[in-house]
Amino acid sequence: MVNTNGASTRKLKKNRYPGLQRERSGWRVYVSVHGRLYAKRFPRDTPLTLMRQWREAKRAELLHGGLPTTPRAQRTFGQDVEAYLERLAMAHQAHLEMWVEQLAAFRAAKGRA
Repeated sequence: MVNTNGASTRKLKKNRYPGLQRERSGWRVYVSVHGRLYAKRFPRDTPLTLMRQWREAKRAELLHGGLPTTPRAQRTFGQDVEAYLERLAMAHQAHLEMWVEQLAAFRAAKGRA
């Protein structure tokens, strides 16, 4: 429909599935965190529950850095410590791997193996 000003008066449909957009080739699932948009495409026959789970997991990963999103009342102190130590070990390993790469490049540039 067009009103007297020539502008369209067609109402926009409200999206039944926030963060999911139907496209010709399938689905585009997106989440916005801290003003940045993250998206992933899924085939047409992908169940909605799977796409919603990806969206929730991606949002939790970006907001909490991979921390468990279980409410504190349901986690024990021991579980928090274990999760922290796992993240710490991964960070240390990544740091050491970075040094190995840098030193290998330095030695290669100097002509040493």
